[in-house]
Parts: sequence; structure tokens; C-alpha cells
Amino acid sequence: MATRAQKILNLSRQNVSSRSGSDVQIHNRQAGNQTEKFQASGLSISASRSQEKKFCYNEVVQPVIPTEYSSDYDFSDPFDSDDSTFDQTFNPAKCDDFESSSDDEKGNKIYKYTSNSDENSDIEAENEAIDNKETDEINVDITPNMHDWGHTSTGVSAFKMFTSNNFIDPSIDVTDIKPPIDMFQYVLNNDVLNSIVTETNRYAAQKLLQGYTPKSRIEFWNCTDRNEIRKFFAVLLLMGMTKVPSINLYWPKDKMFYNEFIATLIPRDRFLLLLKFIHFSNNEEAISGDRLHKTKKILSMLLKNYNSIIKPGRILTIDETMVPYRGRLHFRQYIPNKSHKYGVKLYKMCSPDGFTFNMKVYAGKGTTTTEFGHSHEIVMQLLEIIEPKEERIIFGDNFYSSIPLVESLYKQKMFYCGTLRSNRKGIPQGLNHKIKRGEVIGKEGDSIKIIKWVDKRPVMMITSDPSYDATVISTGQRNRIGFEILKPKCIIDYNKAKKGVDYSDQMSSYHSSIRKGLKWYRKVVFELILGTTVVNAWVVYNMIAQTKIGIFQFRKELAESLASRKDVVQVPLARKRIHTFIKPEGPGRKKRKPCKGCYQNLRETLTSREADKKVRRVISFCSDCPNLPGFCLECFNKHHN
Repeated sequence: MATRAQKILNLSRQNVSSRSGSDVQIHNRQAGNQTEKFQASGLSISASRSQEKKFCYNEVVQPVIPTEYSSDYDFSDPFDSDDSTFDQTFNPAKCDDFESSSDDEKGNKIYKYTSNSDENSDIEAENEAIDNKETDEINVDITPNMHDWGHTSTGVSAFKMFTSNNFIDPSIDVTDIKPPIDMFQYVLNNDVLNSIVTETNRYAAQKLLQGYTPKSRIEFWNCTDRNEIRKFFAVLLLMGMTKVPSINLYWPKDKMFYNEFIATLIPRDRFLLLLKFIHFSNNEEAISGDRLHKTKKILSMLLKNYNSIIKPGRILTIDETMVPYRGRLHFRQYIPNKSHKYGVKLYKMCSPDGFTFNMKVYAGKGTTTTEFGHSHEIVMQLLEIIEPKEERIIFGDNFYSSIPLVESLYKQKMFYCGTLRSNRKGIPQGLNHKIKRGEVIGKEGDSIKIIKWVDKRPVMMITSDPSYDATVISTGQRNRIGFEILKPKCIIDYNKAKKGVDYSDQMSSYHSSIRKGLKWYRKVVFELILGTTVVNAWVVYNMIAQTKIGIFQFRKELAESLASRKDVVQVPLARKRIHTFIKPEGPGRKKRKPCKGCYQNLRETLTSREADKKVRRVISFCSDCPNLPGFCLECFNKHHN
């Protein structure tokens, strides 16, 4: 049996047979004014390529004629095509032989032919049957027991409206925030610094008990404090802004690479000791099988501080980011389309302006506990801290989007909008048909809408927001030809919201303090403190500051403030210690030691090996100094004066 389109096409040929020498004007939406000639069944068909957008309501493609180009269109032509008469899309709304439409029991449009011709009247009933059959195939072709898919429409939310943007917590007095350090210390507060100091000193003590080689710099370790950790982070920030090939070149004798600020702030050996022993968790409390115990404590403290500063608005976006790492690690990831292809993957939830509210480190396979899959579980875990959840809208890419996820969020009174993979389970087959560029179609079922739009390639969206439908609106922009750019509203909002995570990563990548190393957890925490935390503080600072500043200026002022800020501690006066100069006398073998004062004087001009050879060795020493160092009388008096 011939299809409905072929029968209507044959009917049209009979109606135009009397004008075989004339041209039939055929329009399509592609830009340009080129004209192509086709020969099909004896007809000379002229295809005028002009700008046109098409909407799809109830599976009928209606062209939208721009008013400024309306003179180029032939409204009497019932066909729109871009190839030939065998590929024409019939539009009953333009044909005089068809009367006004009516709706069937499923709400689909049925157009009836009204010609008096005997041959035409024979196929009227058959056309109606074919129409109903094709409509049934589209609407029923779906996974059983899922959704009763219909056509999209614009509705009103049944939830309580939540329209607020991000706002600063009322407990924070914004009038007290002047320099960037005032905003930064709300996140990196004394509780976080005390935790870092405690765990660093504990880890250093554990390493010292394991022993060390002679003349190792570990021998000179002493406990650190908050002031020194602030200076340590200030140096790391400056190293990110002033790159050199080797870390030792920040303390050289060569004036070409010498950095006076860093060299005078902290000695090189002390900085390398802190870099070696910096730690964020107690290894003795690690649980077997917990891959993230080294970062879990510090991450939870930072996330708590993030959410105490600013409260999330209605729009949130979820995406992943990478911390570069190429060492051996069980959960190291490879993502080829990232700038850093190898590393530790982080899932982030951000606002459109780049403020990070929640974060989760991916620990590899075997961490999924739900039946819906890993991406579904990640979204639900990131949203646990959001209260209230009502009327929020979550944006995500096709890695996270699925029909079960949208259903789960809708049960919690949250909306979702994101791109959708065409091979996901439950997608109605009516959306798998090829459509032309600029066309948009959609299906709706149980408050879930799936919309397909074609630009350079097909884009499929899934959403539960009732304000989105299968129509296109103006973006407010024009292409290089001058035509207005039209897109579905869900895609416009998706592009605006989805930039949140990318913007946070972009600002964090500028002047990054991450350096090559073997410890993966050190890289991750440095990215959290000197990357994400700095960006969050910068975003909030620009929200309340009268004059906005760039990320480089913010980092520079922050480093200067960290280097100069000190805790005021009241130290009780101690009794002056008395040192005793001892010089053994009498018979017996006496051990000679290098004079500590003479050695320090020689080291100002000589290397350690040269100083060892030339230093004066004496039998006298100080009985009250640690390790009983050797001293000559002159150096003893000078050292203890």
C-alpha cells in the first residue's frame, strides 16, 4: 500500500499537470540565495534557499516566516522541500483543497481533502486511517510500563516558587571585609590551620622515629605553627604567579632568578621540610579500604566553610574536573577531552557565577551502591547539602542525564535540565527520526519532556521544568549573514548555567600552585586550598566589594597579607638560662668536635664539605645546649651573649 505522502504527491502532480512548463517554487530554511534546478517527473522545480525556522506541533512542521523577508515566500505553495519532489514535506495549512483541521481522540491533527473529484474522494477515508495508524506507531513505540508520551506544552510549576539568587549568610558582617585576606580567612580559618599544623607535626614525628640518614635535613626539623603555615601558603601562591624551571631557583645566589620576597620570607631548607611533611590526616586512624582517608578530613572542613559563607540560589550545575597526576594510583583517570588527560577526577556542584558548594573525589570502581548507576548516585550525593530543595533546577551534561534521575529529583520537588544521549533507555522512538536543521520536536510524559533540536548536529535535551517546550526563541544575536539566531529556551538556559564549573576551573588554572610530585593527596589538597578556595573567596569578595578586582590581583594581595599576618600570643617571661663552658682536663682520650661557631662562619663563604675540612676542632663544649655541641671559648661567649 502506498504511503499517504506518496498519494498526496501523485494528487498534486495531477493538479499541476496543466502547467508543465511552469516552475514550482520550493522553500527551505537554509541560509543564502542560491537557486538549484531539479528535474523530477517532467517538472522544473526551483529551490530558493532562504532563512526559515520550523516548529513542530503535533508532528506537523510549520514554517515561521520572518517579517522582514516575507516578500520572498509563495504562500500558495503547499510544499516545502530542499531536495526534490520525492522528498517534499506536505503542509496542509497552505493548500486550498484542504479544509480546517479537527482533532482525533489522541489530540492529533487530521486534515481532510475537499475536492469534488471522484478519484480524490476515494482516498479520503484511507488518508484518515493512515494518519491514525502512523500516529499510533509514534506514541506507542516506547518501553512498556514507563511513560505515556505526548507532545510538549508550556505549563506552570506545581511547586512553591524559589527565585532567589546566591546570597551571603546574614551572620557575616560584610562591612568588616576590606582586603582579600578578610574574605579568605572565613574559609581557611583557624580551625583548618590548626588541623594542618597538628597533622603536619604528627606526621613529622612519625617519620623521625623511623630514622634518617646522616646529614639529612630532617635532623633540623622543629614543630611548625599557624604563622609559618600562612607563610608557606603565601610562598606557594607567589610561586604560581612567578614560574621558574626548578624550585631551588627561588633561593639562588644568581641575581637573575633571585626572588627577594620569597628568600627573605622563609629559608629554602625550611620550605622544603614543610613541603615534605605537610599532612592533613592521621595515618594511624586510617580505615582499611578507605582510599580517600588522606583528604576526607580537610575536604569536609572546607566544604562546611563554603556553605557557611553563601547560600545557593535556584540554579545549580554539576560537572567534573581533573587534578593533574601521572603517578601510580588505583583511581587515576584518563579523560582525553580534558586539558589534563591523566589525574584525579573531582565532581563539583557550582552556581553559574563559579562558586563551588560541594565536591566529591572519585575513588574508582566499586564505590557505587545504588541500582541506578554511578552518575545517578553522584548527583544525589552532591545535592544532600542543599536545603530547602524545592523548586531548584539542576543542570548537567549527558553523563548524568537519564529518565530515572529526572524522576528522582522531581519526587524531591527539584527540576532538571540537561543534554541527553540518544541511546538512553526509555526514549520514545518518535524522536529518533531525522529532522532538518532548525526544526525542533518534543515528547512529554509524566512531567518529563524530551526535546530534539538540530543545529549543526542533533541535540537532545531532557527536562522536567514546565517552562520549557518544543519551540525556539530569539537569542538576541545574529549570525554573520545577518539573520536572527533562534534556539529552544532550554538550550539557552543550559548554556548560561553550565559555565559555572568551567568558569571555576578556568580561574583556578590561572597561576596554579600545583607542582610535580609523588604524593597525590598533596596535589588534591593544594588544588582545594590554593585553587577552589581562592576562587570562592574571590567570587564572594567581588559580590560585596565596591571595586571588583581580577584573580591575579586578588592572589597577589592575598599572598602579601598571608606573609605579614601573625597571631598575637602572650608568652610568659622565662628565667634566663645559664650555659656552662666545659673543657675536660687530665689524662685520658678526649673526643674532639667541630666548633659550632667557627663552622657557621665558614659556611657563609664555603660549601658544607669545604667547611668540614677547615673547621677548627676542639675538646671544649657547652653542657647545657642540645647534643652538647663543641665550642671554642671565643665562639662560646659570642653565641651565648
